[in-house]
Amino acid sequence: MGNQQEAIGHILLPTNGAIAQPNLFVNDCVLVRQINKHREFWAPGIVKVLPSTVSQPPPLYSVQIYTPSPHRV
Repeated sequence: MGNQQEAIGHILLPTNGAIAQPNLFVNDCVLVRQINKHREFWAPGIVKVLPSTVSQPPPLYSVQIYTPSPHRV
């Protein structure tokens, strides 16, 4: 897939190269591809931070991924 970066709690979406360049906005709903123990699945997420307009390529979006497991608050 090109650019990969390990992130905990969020996924960074590259938007250049041979992949599509989506026009995303804050609070857009997206699907995030994840692999867990040789099993691929798609999790829902929400765009939280847009790429900086002055950053060097590749611009990256910050996405919060929904996790259905209960958490103690």
